[in-house]
Amino acid sequence: MCAIFGIIGKYHKDLAINAFETMKHRGDDENYLFLQDNYLFGSYRLSITNTHISLKTLTHQDNLDIFFNGEIYNYQALGDELNLKNPTEHSVIATAYRRWGDKFINHLNGMYAIAIWDKLELKLFRDPLGKKPLYYYHDSKTFVFASEAKAILALITPHLRYEQIPSYLGFCTTISPNTLFKKIHKLQAGECLHLQNNLYTSTIIKELKPKHTSSINAINEVKNQLLSSVEKRIPKEQEVACLLSGGLDSSLIASMATKYLKDKKLHTFSIGYDGYTRHDERIYASQVAKHINSVHTEINFSKKDFLVAFDEVMELLDEPIADSASIPLYWLCKEIKQAGFKVVLSGDGSDELFFGYKHYTELKEIEPMTKIKHRHWLLNHINANFTMHKEWEWYRRVAEGSLLFRGSSNLFTDKQLNKFLKINVKNNTTFDIIKKYYNYFLSIDAHYLNWYSYIDIKTQVGELFLTKIDRMSMSSSLEVRSPFLDIDLVEMALGIDADYRFGDSPKHIIKTIATDYLPHDIIYRKKKGFNYPYMEWLLESHFMKSIHAVQSRYEIFKSSEVEKLIENAKKGHFHHHLYAIIVFCVWLDKKEKLFKKLN
Repeated sequence: MCAIFGIIGKYHKDLAINAFETMKHRGDDENYLFLQDNYLFGSYRLSITNTHISLKTLTHQDNLDIFFNGEIYNYQALGDELNLKNPTEHSVIATAYRRWGDKFINHLNGMYAIAIWDKLELKLFRDPLGKKPLYYYHDSKTFVFASEAKAILALITPHLRYEQIPSYLGFCTTISPNTLFKKIHKLQAGECLHLQNNLYTSTIIKELKPKHTSSINAINEVKNQLLSSVEKRIPKEQEVACLLSGGLDSSLIASMATKYLKDKKLHTFSIGYDGYTRHDERIYASQVAKHINSVHTEINFSKKDFLVAFDEVMELLDEPIADSASIPLYWLCKEIKQAGFKVVLSGDGSDELFFGYKHYTELKEIEPMTKIKHRHWLLNHINANFTMHKEWEWYRRVAEGSLLFRGSSNLFTDKQLNKFLKINVKNNTTFDIIKKYYNYFLSIDAHYLNWYSYIDIKTQVGELFLTKIDRMSMSSSLEVRSPFLDIDLVEMALGIDADYRFGDSPKHIIKTIATDYLPHDIIYRKKKGFNYPYMEWLLESHFMKSIHAVQSRYEIFKSSEVEKLIENAKKGHFHHHLYAIIVFCVWLDKKEKLFKKLN
């Protein structure tokens, strides 16, 4: 299944069916709609596992109705443990729930959003990394849940939550449970929601818990766990493809995957930009494809393609996502689906777990300053010499004594939010948004390097990247699986001594593992980071008009500051900041008809 939907309470049948159909792009193989007087449930299916069994048959298990989006990779092992003959994911979910109650998700390895209807009680569950989305809406008469907010938006007149704009600009997306819509929420990663008599409660059932791993055995244990993770994600009933950028992570996943395909060849796909050599890494992807003997497809992404894709992505997004990688990923997923695939592997998660980003090293060098006595004396001097550069903000936080690192997706700082927004944003707003994560982290750990990984897994990966991956791939009924984000591997990595995991060079653990699978020059070439000429193309496009259109109607931003930002972007500076504003304005311009009023 790839989309789930439900209404508990009074509903209009035609409107409900129309709302359900807004998600048909997520699963094009089969759908099932279960209607009763005071409730309705539905699923769309991308048929990957147990393809010979109908969706209706799968749904009804042990006097429970199970509506499930995702994959349970260990369902067969759990089926044996639960003494099930011919287990399916649905039957395992039902039986595990009967045996272990809400904590059954502690036994699952996979990506999922699950709804269980049990004698007029509803339970919703989401996997501990937030791979599969689940939104919900509640008022005095009705409760609605859906895999995408657009199904809920089809039933209500939404209102924009101005107070969530700093979250979007601050982290490139809203942070669960909040959205940009009043009364619409996201179920948090690892959370369970219980609804009865139109009253609901929720609690986090499954949190990330580091599993101690000896530094002596770390490389072998990570290697074995990663191999197991790759193997689990290769479907038995479908062919699998792999996203191949030519970088270390996707190359390692592709190479490992070939070991489990027996007599079949892996299909790999990469995307590049003719005429923009410094952004184009297809030459490296091609080198890896030859090394692993994959069937390789290269796709050129032109300015014309970008403008078409950007417009289509802005239409399909229910909330803006300030990640420029969304656009080529969307295009690439369409091509992979057209090539006949339903499942594709990716290398996401490695940089966050094994310290692949340059700024981790930069921050590590600054951390000792947080212990300097009387550092607050520097604060007035720093505040009097503001710049937009991230380093200015880092030193301001050090002088102030506030949390230095707030995640790799932390884009607009508090000072920048006040500089660009007309609403007043108090100091440390970005910290307040992630404070719940910091409080939990302090209860299990205290090492700042582990904080770097933890907050990035929760926000950059969990809220931004996985949302991007889900929307871009599922728009084409394509499922992306990320072996580095296997829950067992994540908790193992977080349990390795932080100083050892950081090491003397970025991702030294992964590089050591890769020596058995990849050429030396692929492993050790300088990391370029994802980039392409998106801002050059946007600045020349009609989409820039949306900034002025939105400003003339709503005056959300300070126009003079936005104009300065545009001029800076033309000179090659602060592209990501301007991209976030462009995306928000184009999105709001397109979605305006949804809103009754903006208040």
